[in-house]
Amino acid sequence: MAAKVILKVVDGPLKGEVAEFGEKAACVVVRGKEDIPLLYWDDNTASRHHCFIEVDPPAITIRDCGSKNGTWVNRTCIGKRPAGVSPEEARDMTFLTRELEDGDAIRIGKSKIVVEIHKAPAAGAREGARCQKCGARISPKDGMDTDGELLCNSCRSDESELVDFLLSQAKSRRNEFAPIAGYTRIRLLGRGGFGAVFLARHDESGDLVALKLMLPQVAVQERARKRFLREMRIAKRLDHPNVVRLLDSGSAHGTFFMTLEYCRGGTVADLMKSRGGTLPPDEAVGVILQALAGLEYAHSLEYEALQEDGTKRRVRGIVHRDISPNNIFLAGIGNFTTPKLADYGLAKAFDNSGLSGMTATGTVIGKPYFMPQQQVINFKYAKPDVDVWAMAATLYAMITGLPPRDFPSGADAFYQILETKPVPIRNRAPSVPRPLADVIDGALVDDPKIGIATALELRRALEKAMQ
Repeated sequence: MAAKVILKVVDGPLKGEVAEFGEKAACVVVRGKEDIPLLYWDDNTASRHHCFIEVDPPAITIRDCGSKNGTWVNRTCIGKRPAGVSPEEARDMTFLTRELEDGDAIRIGKSKIVVEIHKAPAAGAREGARCQKCGARISPKDGMDTDGELLCNSCRSDESELVDFLLSQAKSRRNEFAPIAGYTRIRLLGRGGFGAVFLARHDESGDLVALKLMLPQVAVQERARKRFLREMRIAKRLDHPNVVRLLDSGSAHGTFFMTLEYCRGGTVADLMKSRGGTLPPDEAVGVILQALAGLEYAHSLEYEALQEDGTKRRVRGIVHRDISPNNIFLAGIGNFTTPKLADYGLAKAFDNSGLSGMTATGTVIGKPYFMPQQQVINFKYAKPDVDVWAMAATLYAMITGLPPRDFPSGADAFYQILETKPVPIRNRAPSVPRPLADVIDGALVDDPKIGIATALELRRALEKAMQ
Protein backbone atom coordinates (compact mmCIF):
# COMPACT_ATOMS: atom_id res chain seq x y z
CA MET A 1 0.00 0.00 0.00
CA ALA A 2 1.29 3.44 -0.93
CA ALA A 3 1.65 6.14 1.71
CA LYS A 4 -1.18 8.66 1.89
CA VAL A 5 -2.60 11.42 4.09
CA ILE A 6 -6.34 11.90 4.61
CA LEU A 7 -8.00 15.02 6.04
CA LYS A 8 -11.56 14.55 7.31
CA VAL A 9 -13.78 17.46 8.33
CA VAL A 10 -15.69 16.16 11.37
CA ASP A 11 -17.30 19.41 12.53
CA GLY A 12 -18.23 22.78 11.02
CA PRO A 13 -19.73 24.11 7.76
CA LEU A 14 -18.00 21.46 5.63
CA LYS A 15 -18.62 18.49 7.92
CA GLY A 16 -18.29 15.24 5.99
CA GLU A 17 -15.81 16.53 3.41
CA VAL A 18 -12.71 14.39 2.85
CA ALA A 19 -9.44 15.16 1.04
CA GLU A 20 -6.98 12.40 0.25
CA PHE A 21 -3.35 13.08 -0.70
CA GLY A 22 -1.40 10.25 -2.29
CA GLU A 23 1.34 12.50 -3.62
CA LYS A 24 3.13 15.73 -2.83
CA ALA A 25 0.86 18.76 -2.53
CA ALA A 26 0.77 22.22 -1.02
CA CYS A 27 -2.19 24.50 -0.45
CA VAL A 28 -3.47 27.47 1.50
CA VAL A 29 -6.66 27.11 3.49
CA VAL A 30 -8.64 30.16 2.43
CA ARG A 31 -12.04 31.71 3.14
CA GLY A 32 -14.64 32.00 0.40
CA LYS A 33 -13.07 30.37 -2.68
CA GLU A 34 -15.68 27.82 -3.69
CA ASP A 35 -13.63 26.52 -6.64
CA ILE A 36 -11.20 24.88 -4.20
CA PRO A 37 -13.13 22.04 -2.51
CA LEU A 38 -12.35 21.38 1.17
CA LEU A 39 -9.70 24.09 1.27
CA TYR A 40 -12.18 26.95 1.56
CA TRP A 41 -14.24 27.78 4.62
CA ASP A 42 -17.63 29.50 4.48
CA ASP A 43 -16.91 30.72 7.97
CA ASN A 44 -16.42 34.34 9.05
CA THR A 45 -14.23 33.21 11.97
CA ALA A 46 -11.57 31.98 9.50
CA SER A 47 -9.16 34.45 7.90
CA ARG A 48 -8.93 35.20 4.16
CA HIS A 49 -5.65 33.28 4.03
CA HIS A 50 -5.74 31.22 7.19
CA CYS A 51 -2.99 28.60 7.14
CA PHE A 52 -0.57 26.78 4.86
CA ILE A 53 -0.52 22.96 4.52
CA GLU A 54 2.22 20.92 2.88
CA VAL A 55 1.92 17.18 2.25
CA ASP A 56 4.54 14.67 1.17
CA PRO A 57 2.97 11.36 2.20
CA PRO A 58 3.27 10.20 4.88
CA ALA A 59 4.54 13.59 6.14
CA ILE A 60 2.27 16.60 6.62
CA THR A 61 3.01 20.03 8.10
CA ILE A 62 0.89 23.08 8.87
CA ARG A 63 1.77 26.74 9.42
CA ASP A 64 -0.48 29.63 10.39
CA CYS A 65 -0.54 32.60 7.98
CA GLY A 66 -1.09 35.28 10.60
CA SER A 67 -4.79 34.53 11.03
CA LYS A 68 -6.92 36.58 13.41
CA ASN A 69 -8.25 33.68 15.51
CA GLY A 70 -5.34 31.28 15.10
CA THR A 71 -4.81 27.73 13.91
CA TRP A 72 -5.22 25.09 16.59
CA VAL A 73 -3.74 21.58 16.80
CA ASN A 74 -5.00 19.36 19.62
CA ARG A 75 -6.19 22.39 21.65
CA THR A 76 -2.85 24.17 21.23
CA CYS A 77 -2.69 27.40 19.24
CA ILE A 78 0.26 27.08 16.84
CA GLY A 79 0.08 30.65 15.56
CA LYS A 80 -2.00 33.78 15.09
CA ARG A 81 -1.27 37.47 14.81
CA PRO A 82 -1.21 39.35 18.14
CA ALA A 83 -4.16 41.52 19.09
CA GLY A 84 -4.02 44.90 17.40
CA VAL A 85 -1.79 43.67 14.56
CA SER A 86 -3.30 44.11 11.08
CA PRO A 87 -3.03 41.50 8.29
CA GLU A 88 -0.62 43.88 6.54
CA GLU A 89 1.62 44.05 9.62
CA ALA A 90 1.47 40.26 10.00
CA ARG A 91 3.18 39.93 6.61
CA ASP A 92 6.47 40.75 8.30
CA MET A 93 6.05 38.04 10.93
CA THR A 94 7.17 34.40 10.70
CA PHE A 95 5.11 31.61 12.24
CA LEU A 96 6.48 28.20 13.17
CA THR A 97 5.74 25.09 11.12
CA ARG A 98 4.17 22.14 12.97
CA GLU A 99 4.59 18.52 11.90
CA LEU A 100 1.32 16.61 12.21
CA GLU A 101 0.84 13.03 13.34
CA ASP A 102 -1.84 10.43 12.80
CA GLY A 103 -4.94 11.32 14.82
CA ASP A 104 -4.12 15.02 15.26
CA ALA A 105 -7.11 17.37 15.22
CA ILE A 106 -6.88 20.76 13.47
CA ARG A 107 -9.28 23.57 14.39
CA ILE A 108 -9.84 26.37 11.85
CA GLY A 109 -12.61 28.73 12.89
CA LYS A 110 -15.67 26.58 13.54
CA SER A 111 -14.28 23.63 11.59
CA LYS A 112 -12.45 20.60 12.97
CA ILE A 113 -10.32 18.37 10.76
CA VAL A 114 -8.87 15.01 11.77
CA VAL A 115 -5.58 13.83 10.24
CA GLU A 116 -5.16 10.21 9.12
CA ILE A 117 -1.69 9.06 8.05
CA HIS A 118 -1.18 5.75 6.26
CA LYS A 119 2.45 4.72 5.86
CA ALA A 120 3.82 2.49 3.11
CA PRO A 121 5.99 -0.53 3.94
CA ALA A 122 9.56 0.63 4.42
CA ALA A 123 12.06 0.14 1.62
CA GLY A 124 15.65 -0.51 2.53
CA ALA A 125 18.67 -2.69 2.27
CA ARG A 126 18.66 -6.39 2.99
CA GLU A 127 20.31 -7.45 6.22
CA GLY A 128 24.03 -7.88 5.60
CA ALA A 129 23.99 -6.13 2.21
CA ARG A 130 27.16 -4.43 1.01
CA CYS A 131 27.86 -1.37 -1.15
CA GLN A 132 28.32 -2.38 -4.79
CA LYS A 133 31.15 0.14 -5.18
CA CYS A 134 33.30 0.05 -2.03
CA GLY A 135 32.06 -3.10 -0.31
CA ALA A 136 31.09 -1.41 2.95
CA ARG A 137 28.22 -2.89 4.92
CA ILE A 138 24.94 -1.03 4.23
CA SER A 139 22.46 0.24 6.78
CA PRO A 140 18.91 -1.11 6.26
CA LYS A 141 17.81 2.55 6.02
CA ASP A 142 19.69 3.07 2.73
CA GLY A 143 17.64 2.98 -0.48
CA MET A 144 17.84 0.22 -3.05
CA ASP A 145 16.96 -0.39 -6.69
CA THR A 146 14.83 -3.18 -8.16
CA ASP A 147 17.65 -5.75 -7.99
CA GLY A 148 18.47 -4.97 -4.38
CA GLU A 149 21.78 -3.41 -5.50
CA LEU A 150 22.73 -0.25 -3.71
CA LEU A 151 25.44 2.20 -2.81
CA CYS A 152 26.38 3.45 0.62
CA ASN A 153 25.76 7.10 1.46
CA SER A 154 29.49 7.83 1.32
CA CYS A 155 29.79 6.63 -2.29
CA ARG A 156 26.64 8.52 -3.24
CA SER A 157 27.96 11.78 -1.76
CA ASP A 158 30.71 12.32 -4.37
CA GLU A 159 28.78 12.92 -7.59
CA SER A 160 31.87 12.77 -9.84
CA GLU A 161 32.91 9.37 -8.53
CA LEU A 162 29.30 8.21 -8.63
CA VAL A 163 28.79 9.12 -12.28
CA ASP A 164 32.10 7.45 -13.21
CA PHE A 165 31.00 4.30 -11.38
CA LEU A 166 27.64 4.27 -13.16
CA LEU A 167 29.30 4.84 -16.55
CA SER A 168 31.70 1.97 -15.88
CA GLN A 169 28.77 -0.26 -14.96
CA ALA A 170 27.08 0.76 -18.22
CA LYS A 171 29.82 -1.10 -20.10
CA SER A 172 28.32 -4.33 -18.77
CA ARG A 173 25.46 -3.86 -21.27
CA ARG A 174 22.84 -4.48 -18.58
CA ASN A 175 19.48 -3.05 -19.66
CA GLU A 176 19.07 -0.61 -16.76
CA PHE A 177 22.24 1.24 -17.84
CA ALA A 178 21.29 1.54 -21.53
CA PRO A 179 20.44 5.29 -21.31
CA ILE A 180 24.06 6.13 -20.35
CA ALA A 181 25.95 3.37 -22.14
CA GLY A 182 28.95 4.57 -24.16
CA TYR A 183 29.38 7.97 -22.49
CA THR A 184 32.45 9.49 -20.80
CA ARG A 185 32.27 12.27 -18.18
CA ILE A 186 34.01 15.51 -19.16
CA ARG A 187 33.25 18.05 -16.42
CA LEU A 188 30.73 19.25 -13.87
CA LEU A 189 28.17 21.75 -15.20
CA GLY A 190 26.29 22.45 -12.00
CA ARG A 191 24.77 21.15 -8.77
CA GLY A 192 21.24 21.33 -7.48
CA GLY A 193 19.25 20.26 -4.46
CA PHE A 194 18.96 16.63 -5.53
CA GLY A 195 22.05 15.93 -7.58
CA ALA A 196 24.39 17.22 -10.26
CA VAL A 197 24.69 17.77 -14.01
CA PHE A 198 27.77 16.77 -16.00
CA LEU A 199 28.91 17.36 -19.53
CA ALA A 200 29.44 13.96 -21.18
CA ARG A 201 30.60 12.82 -24.63
CA HIS A 202 29.43 9.73 -26.50
CA ASP A 203 32.49 7.62 -27.27
CA GLU A 204 31.45 6.65 -30.81
CA SER A 205 29.52 9.65 -32.15
CA GLY A 206 31.30 12.40 -30.21
CA ASP A 207 27.92 13.95 -29.37
CA LEU A 208 27.80 16.08 -26.21
CA VAL A 209 24.96 15.70 -23.70
CA ALA A 210 24.07 16.98 -20.26
CA LEU A 211 24.10 13.93 -17.97
CA LYS A 212 21.93 14.58 -14.93
CA LEU A 213 21.98 12.55 -11.71
CA MET A 214 19.10 12.81 -9.24
CA LEU A 215 19.63 11.33 -5.80
CA PRO A 216 16.49 10.49 -3.83
CA GLN A 217 16.40 11.84 -0.29
CA VAL A 218 14.41 8.83 0.89
CA ALA A 219 14.54 5.06 0.48
CA VAL A 220 13.18 4.24 -2.98
CA GLN A 221 9.93 2.35 -3.26
CA GLU A 222 9.46 0.38 -6.47
CA ARG A 223 6.14 2.18 -7.05
CA ALA A 224 7.90 5.55 -6.77
CA ARG A 225 10.67 4.49 -9.13
CA LYS A 226 8.22 3.35 -11.80
CA ARG A 227 6.10 6.47 -11.39
CA PHE A 228 9.06 8.81 -11.87
CA LEU A 229 10.31 6.98 -14.98
CA ARG A 230 6.78 6.91 -16.38
CA GLU A 231 6.52 10.69 -16.07
CA MET A 232 9.94 11.04 -17.66
CA ARG A 233 8.63 9.15 -20.67
CA ILE A 234 5.90 11.77 -20.94
CA ALA A 235 8.49 14.57 -20.81
CA LYS A 236 10.42 12.75 -23.55
CA ARG A 237 7.47 13.38 -25.89
CA LEU A 238 8.26 17.11 -25.93
CA ASP A 239 9.86 17.89 -29.29
CA HIS A 240 10.14 21.61 -30.02
CA PRO A 241 13.02 23.96 -30.90
CA ASN A 242 12.38 25.98 -27.73
CA VAL A 243 12.29 23.07 -25.27
CA VAL A 244 15.41 21.25 -24.04
CA ARG A 245 15.04 17.66 -25.25
CA LEU A 246 15.08 14.81 -22.76
CA LEU A 247 16.97 12.09 -24.63
CA ASP A 248 16.71 9.14 -22.24
CA SER A 249 16.32 8.23 -18.57
CA GLY A 250 16.77 5.30 -16.23
CA SER A 251 17.76 4.21 -12.73
CA ALA A 252 20.15 1.85 -10.98
CA HIS A 253 21.79 1.58 -7.55
CA GLY A 254 19.16 3.87 -6.04
CA THR A 255 20.18 6.70 -8.43
CA PHE A 256 18.16 8.21 -11.27
CA PHE A 257 20.00 9.42 -14.37
CA MET A 258 19.02 11.05 -17.64
CA THR A 259 20.65 12.49 -20.73
CA LEU A 260 19.47 15.87 -22.01
CA GLU A 261 20.28 18.17 -24.89
CA TYR A 262 23.40 20.20 -24.05
CA CYS A 263 23.02 23.99 -24.29
CA ARG A 264 26.42 25.68 -24.64
CA GLY A 265 25.18 29.16 -23.74
CA GLY A 266 24.18 28.31 -20.16
CA THR A 267 21.06 29.82 -18.61
CA VAL A 268 19.40 33.22 -18.86
CA ALA A 269 20.46 33.72 -15.23
CA ASP A 270 24.09 33.18 -16.33
CA LEU A 271 23.65 35.69 -19.14
CA MET A 272 22.17 38.26 -16.75
CA LYS A 273 25.09 37.81 -14.36
CA SER A 274 27.61 38.32 -17.17
CA ARG A 275 25.86 41.59 -18.10
CA GLY A 276 25.78 43.03 -14.61
CA GLY A 277 22.40 41.65 -13.55
CA THR A 278 19.96 42.91 -16.20
CA LEU A 279 19.30 42.84 -19.95
CA PRO A 280 17.99 45.58 -22.27
CA PRO A 281 14.21 45.35 -22.75
CA ASP A 282 14.40 44.52 -26.45
CA GLU A 283 16.87 41.67 -25.88
CA ALA A 284 14.88 40.34 -22.91
CA VAL A 285 11.64 40.38 -24.89
CA GLY A 286 13.35 38.57 -27.78
CA VAL A 287 14.34 35.73 -25.46
CA ILE A 288 10.90 35.52 -23.85
CA LEU A 289 9.08 35.47 -27.20
CA GLN A 290 10.94 32.33 -28.21
CA ALA A 291 10.49 30.73 -24.80
CA LEU A 292 6.75 31.45 -25.05
CA ALA A 293 6.66 29.48 -28.31
CA GLY A 294 7.97 26.46 -26.42
CA LEU A 295 5.50 27.08 -23.60
CA GLU A 296 2.58 27.34 -26.03
CA TYR A 297 3.60 24.02 -27.59
CA ALA A 298 3.86 22.19 -24.25
CA HIS A 299 0.50 23.54 -23.07
CA SER A 300 -1.23 22.27 -26.22
CA LEU A 301 0.45 18.84 -26.41
CA GLU A 302 -1.94 15.89 -26.33
CA TYR A 303 -0.81 12.45 -25.20
CA GLU A 304 -2.01 9.24 -23.60
CA ALA A 305 -1.02 9.06 -19.94
CA LEU A 306 -0.70 5.65 -18.32
CA GLN A 307 -2.58 5.58 -15.01
CA GLU A 308 -1.45 3.64 -11.95
CA ASP A 309 -4.24 1.10 -12.48
CA GLY A 310 -2.84 0.28 -15.91
CA THR A 311 -5.47 2.18 -17.94
CA LYS A 312 -4.69 5.03 -20.34
CA ARG A 313 -6.25 8.48 -20.32
CA ARG A 314 -6.06 11.18 -22.99
CA VAL A 315 -4.41 14.28 -21.48
CA ARG A 316 -3.79 17.75 -22.91
CA GLY A 317 -0.95 19.99 -21.86
CA ILE A 318 2.05 19.78 -19.51
CA VAL A 319 2.42 22.48 -16.85
CA HIS A 320 6.02 23.38 -16.00
CA ARG A 321 5.45 25.03 -12.55
CA ASP A 322 9.06 26.17 -12.19
CA ILE A 323 9.81 28.78 -14.86
CA SER A 324 12.55 31.27 -13.94
CA PRO A 325 15.77 32.69 -15.43
CA ASN A 326 17.50 29.52 -14.17
CA ASN A 327 15.26 27.26 -16.25
CA ILE A 328 15.60 28.97 -19.63
CA PHE A 329 18.74 27.73 -21.37
CA LEU A 330 20.55 29.13 -24.40
CA ALA A 331 21.61 26.75 -27.16
CA GLY A 332 24.45 28.10 -29.28
CA ILE A 333 26.97 30.86 -28.71
CA GLY A 334 26.97 34.65 -29.16
CA ASN A 335 24.28 36.08 -31.42
CA PHE A 336 23.19 32.63 -32.60
CA THR A 337 21.42 31.42 -29.50
CA THR A 338 18.05 29.71 -29.16
CA PRO A 339 16.22 30.00 -25.82
CA LYS A 340 14.92 26.65 -24.55
CA LEU A 341 12.77 25.78 -21.55
CA ALA A 342 14.51 23.18 -19.38
CA ASP A 343 13.53 20.59 -16.76
CA TYR A 344 10.02 20.21 -18.14
CA GLY A 345 8.13 18.02 -15.71
CA LEU A 346 11.34 16.91 -13.99
CA ALA A 347 10.83 18.59 -10.60
CA LYS A 348 7.12 17.79 -10.59
CA ALA A 349 7.72 14.11 -11.36
CA PHE A 350 10.46 13.82 -8.72
CA ASP A 351 8.23 15.52 -6.14
CA ASN A 352 5.06 13.63 -6.98
CA SER A 353 6.91 10.31 -6.81
CA GLY A 354 7.88 11.14 -3.22
CA LEU A 355 11.62 10.99 -3.94
CA SER A 356 12.60 14.47 -2.77
CA GLY A 357 11.69 14.08 0.88
CA MET A 358 10.37 16.85 3.10
CA THR A 359 11.58 18.75 6.15
CA ALA A 360 9.67 20.29 9.02
CA THR A 361 10.34 23.75 7.65
CA GLY A 362 8.31 22.91 4.54
CA THR A 363 9.99 22.35 1.18
CA VAL A 364 7.19 21.17 -1.05
CA ILE A 365 6.74 24.00 -3.50
CA GLY A 366 10.25 25.37 -3.70
CA LYS A 367 11.28 28.99 -4.20
CA PRO A 368 8.24 31.24 -4.56
CA TYR A 369 9.71 34.32 -6.28
CA PHE A 370 8.19 33.50 -9.67
CA MET A 371 4.88 32.03 -8.46
CA PRO A 372 1.44 33.65 -8.63
CA GLN A 373 -1.15 33.40 -5.87
CA GLN A 374 -2.97 30.58 -7.66
CA GLN A 375 0.08 28.31 -7.52
CA VAL A 376 0.62 28.89 -3.81
CA ILE A 377 -3.05 28.44 -2.92
CA ASN A 378 -3.33 25.09 -4.73
CA PHE A 379 0.03 23.85 -5.97
CA LYS A 380 -1.11 20.36 -7.00
CA TYR A 381 -3.77 21.59 -9.42
CA ALA A 382 -1.76 24.41 -11.00
CA LYS A 383 -3.07 25.26 -14.48
CA PRO A 384 -1.16 26.50 -17.55
CA ASP A 385 -1.83 30.14 -16.67
CA VAL A 386 0.62 29.91 -13.73
CA ASP A 387 3.39 29.29 -16.30
CA VAL A 388 2.31 32.36 -18.26
CA TRP A 389 2.50 34.47 -15.09
CA ALA A 390 5.94 33.03 -14.31
CA MET A 391 7.12 33.85 -17.83
CA ALA A 392 6.04 37.47 -17.37
CA ALA A 393 7.77 37.49 -13.96
CA THR A 394 10.94 36.16 -15.60
CA LEU A 395 10.82 38.96 -18.19
CA TYR A 396 10.34 41.46 -15.35
CA ALA A 397 13.43 40.07 -13.58
CA MET A 398 15.51 40.10 -16.76
CA ILE A 399 14.85 43.84 -17.16
CA THR A 400 14.97 44.93 -13.49
CA GLY A 401 17.17 42.32 -11.82
CA LEU A 402 14.43 41.74 -9.20
CA PRO A 403 11.32 39.55 -8.86
CA PRO A 404 7.96 41.31 -9.27
CA ARG A 405 7.13 41.27 -5.54
CA ASP A 406 9.14 42.55 -2.60
CA PHE A 407 10.39 39.79 -0.29
CA PRO A 408 11.76 41.53 2.84
CA SER A 409 14.30 39.62 4.89
CA GLY A 410 12.59 37.61 7.62
CA ALA A 411 9.09 37.91 6.13
CA ASP A 412 7.13 34.80 5.17
CA ALA A 413 7.59 34.57 1.40
CA PHE A 414 4.31 32.77 0.74
CA TYR A 415 2.37 35.30 2.80
CA GLN A 416 3.98 38.06 0.71
CA ILE A 417 2.53 36.43 -2.40
CA LEU A 418 -0.91 36.13 -0.86
CA GLU A 419 -1.13 39.62 0.61
CA THR A 420 0.90 41.94 -1.65
CA LYS A 421 0.75 43.04 -5.26
CA PRO A 422 3.64 43.07 -7.76
CA VAL A 423 5.56 46.35 -7.94
CA PRO A 424 4.87 48.16 -11.26
CA ILE A 425 7.89 47.64 -13.47
CA ARG A 426 8.48 51.35 -14.18
CA ASN A 427 8.86 51.92 -10.43
CA ARG A 428 12.06 49.91 -10.73
CA ALA A 429 13.05 50.59 -14.33
CA PRO A 430 11.60 53.99 -15.40
CA SER A 431 13.11 53.71 -18.90
CA VAL A 432 10.92 50.75 -19.88
CA PRO A 433 8.62 51.93 -22.72
CA ARG A 434 5.08 52.51 -21.51
CA PRO A 435 3.41 50.02 -23.94
CA LEU A 436 5.77 47.23 -22.81
CA ALA A 437 5.33 48.16 -19.14
CA ASP A 438 1.54 47.99 -19.51
CA VAL A 439 1.73 44.47 -20.96
CA ILE A 440 4.09 43.22 -18.24
CA ASP A 441 2.10 44.79 -15.40
CA GLY A 442 -1.14 43.44 -16.86
CA ALA A 443 0.29 39.93 -17.16
CA LEU A 444 1.42 40.02 -13.52
CA VAL A 445 -2.08 40.60 -12.13
CA ASP A 446 -3.03 37.49 -10.10
CA ASP A 447 -5.88 38.63 -7.88
CA PRO A 448 -8.61 37.51 -8.28
CA LYS A 449 -7.35 35.79 -11.46
CA ILE A 450 -4.27 35.85 -13.66
CA GLY A 451 -4.25 38.77 -16.08
CA ILE A 452 -3.10 36.93 -19.24
CA ALA A 453 -4.10 33.26 -19.34
CA THR A 454 -2.31 31.80 -22.38
CA ALA A 455 1.19 31.86 -23.83
CA LEU A 456 -0.20 32.87 -27.22
CA GLU A 457 -2.01 35.89 -25.74
CA LEU A 458 1.13 37.08 -23.94
CA ARG A 459 3.30 36.54 -27.01
CA ARG A 460 0.96 38.59 -29.22
CA ALA A 461 0.69 41.37 -26.62
CA LEU A 462 4.49 41.62 -26.35
CA GLU A 463 4.92 41.65 -30.14
CA LYS A 464 2.41 44.48 -30.45
CA ALA A 465 4.04 46.46 -27.63
CA MET A 466 7.45 46.24 -29.34
CA GLN A 467 6.25 47.38 -32.78
